[in-house]
Amino acid sequence: MGIAVKACACSLFHALLRAGEHLIDDNKEFSPSIHITIACVSHFTDPFGFESTRLHIPWTKVRKEQGEDVVWTRQQHPTCPRQALDEHIRINNPLPHEHLFSYTTTGQNGGRKSLHRQSFLSAYNKAATLASFSKVTGHCFRIGGTLEYLLRGHTFETVRELGRWDGDSFRRYLRRHAFVLSPRLHDIDNLHTKFLKHCAQQEILDKDIGAEVSRS
Repeated sequence: MGIAVKACACSLFHALLRAGEHLIDDNKEFSPSIHITIACVSHFTDPFGFESTRLHIPWTKVRKEQGEDVVWTRQQHPTCPRQALDEHIRINNPLPHEHLFSYTTTGQNGGRKSLHRQSFLSAYNKAATLASFSKVTGHCFRIGGTLEYLLRGHTFETVRELGRWDGDSFRRYLRRHAFVLSPRLHDIDNLHTKFLKHCAQQEILDKDIGAEVSRS
C-alpha cells in the first residue's frame, strides 16, 4: 500500500490535482467512467526532447464527464512522480479494469484494493508523523504544489494553467490560501512582493465590482 500512497501523493503534488481526481471517496466504489485507470496514462516527448506524462482524469469537478488532461514531468527529487508511478506499476501491477492506484493486501483478508481517500490520508499522515512533519488534508497537495511552482519562479499564468483554474478563480484561490503561502515566501523578496501585490490588487478589484453591483 505504501508504494501506491507515494505514487498518488507525488502525482497530486506535481500536477496540482484535487484529491478526488486521484482518490476514491470512502463511501463509493471504483468506476472506470469516473476514476483514473492505467489506460488513462500516456507518455510523450515534446519538440525539445523532454519527456512528460499525461494523465486523463475521466471526471472532474469542473468538466464533469468530459474529463481533463493533466501533465507532469520527471523531477530530480525524491518526489519524482514518474519514478514513483513506475515503481508502483512494477510492484502493484494495476490491471486495466482496476483503479490506477490499486494494490495487493496481505494477511488473512488479502486481495486487491483501490486507494480510498481516508486510507490514503491515514497512511500518509502516519508516515508524516514518524518523520516529524505536519499532518495534511487532501487539499494540501494542491496548495503545496502551487507554492512549489511559484517558488521556482514560474509565472502566475503558468501555474494557473497547470492547475486548470478558469478566469478569476485562480486569484480567489491565491487570496484564500495567502495565509499558507505568504510566510514561506519571505526569503524570496521579489516573489513575495509580487504575490502580495497580486492579492491586494485583486482584493481592490473585487470591492469595486461589489460596489458597482450594489449601486445597480
